[in-house]
Amino acid sequence: YAQIDNGTFFPQISLLDEIHKGYPNATFFLTFRSMEAWYRSISHWPPRPRGPHMVDRFKKLDLPGLPADKGDNLQEFSDWYCQHVERVRALVAQHPSHSLVEVDIEDDNVGSMMNQLFGIDASCWGHSNANANIHPELNASVLEQSKHFKNAPGDRYPDVVDKEQSGNNNDSSVEEVESSAKDTDDNEYPDEEQNDGAESNLEDSDDDKDDDDASGDIDESNIIITNRTSHYFNAECFRARANTVPSSLYGKLPKPYINLGFPKIGSSSLFSFFRCGGYKSTHFYCGKGGEVCAKCIDESVSAGLTPLAKCTESEVHTQIDNGVEFPQIEHLEKLVHGTNATFFLTFRSMEAWYRSLQNWPPDPQSMRLTNRLKMLNITGFQKGVGKDIWEFSEWFCNHVTRVREIVAQNPSHTLLEVDIEDPNMGERMEDIFGIDKNCWEQQNVNAKLHPETKDGLADFFKRKQKDEKR
Repeated sequence: YAQIDNGTFFPQISLLDEIHKGYPNATFFLTFRSMEAWYRSISHWPPRPRGPHMVDRFKKLDLPGLPADKGDNLQEFSDWYCQHVERVRALVAQHPSHSLVEVDIEDDNVGSMMNQLFGIDASCWGHSNANANIHPELNASVLEQSKHFKNAPGDRYPDVVDKEQSGNNNDSSVEEVESSAKDTDDNEYPDEEQNDGAESNLEDSDDDKDDDDASGDIDESNIIITNRTSHYFNAECFRARANTVPSSLYGKLPKPYINLGFPKIGSSSLFSFFRCGGYKSTHFYCGKGGEVCAKCIDESVSAGLTPLAKCTESEVHTQIDNGVEFPQIEHLEKLVHGTNATFFLTFRSMEAWYRSLQNWPPDPQSMRLTNRLKMLNITGFQKGVGKDIWEFSEWFCNHVTRVREIVAQNPSHTLLEVDIEDPNMGERMEDIFGIDKNCWEQQNVNAKLHPETKDGLADFFKRKQKDEKR
């Protein structure tokens, strides 16, 4: 349902709560463009030379958030728009069964994003109902319109468009559009279309391959990713805090160092960094007999000992779960209270993490990590939970919040939060631990899938950060 209002009645405003109740698992869209372009558009639509136009219609109505005496200028329309966006975001945040996809129609990469989300060719993302009175350059033939495409083949969409409601192609003449408008009631949109083997692969799950698509066959059947401006993923639990280690403790943090983060979020990077710095480090295996860390920790706790008593002595433990048992969840209090340690929490974007989980291990015959986790019964992630990115993200968020609260109750401990996508992470790790920043690198990136990272992840993320600031 690409448009549910008729320009007079707006169910997306007046019946928003009812839509949620009637379709509790629906995916919602919010579309964005610059307010200046939007106001200019509604001030000239329909393209009748003498009007009336959409702004005139709105000012005669009494809409929720835009009463009859409002709508005289850009600011009043912008306020109306902003209130609606905030209300929709709040509703979706309160009901994680929904997903909210935010689409910036002026984003050069939106065609590719829609392709990734829905598997529809990027060339299907076009620009419908451009007002030729405002943008005559977009009302020509396909050949002429292609002059406005500056993106790679497959991303067929112009830089600047005046995008209106989804409908007929915009290659009809101005006269045809005006003729259609004359025959249409003011309360309707003139160009609207009318539509009548888990066990054998547990060891593999410890490798934090940060592309995690090594097979080249990416299974994104369940991925639902919001736009980067997603209100939900801007919550504090998804962002690493940079001020948790006072400079007075640089070079003096107590050992052992224990990573309390989840798999597929940089544990191999931590392991490689500390091993490069000469620290005795473990990853996945730390039992005195070569067992997985999860087993020796569980045996220690069951025997009434400190959590690492039956594990091999090490300065750093970079992954203590085995993809089935999660000591950082089930024995969190004992790990924090029973050891004089420094703890880590690792972070990455939820979109990248979920994609990683969905595609690991890369063996097409093996059960993927997302499916394996759904079969388990983990505290905070009961059997059957994990059908989409939202349920995995909620699990992650709850874990981060719980770790922060428990560590905060023990001021003798320090919690270092590591964003593995931060291009300055190497310098920060060097400042804190005195290990050369060149030892910090995200490990096991598939160069075939990510050739842009051939100079290293640190350089890649620095370039990316500069591009985003432009």
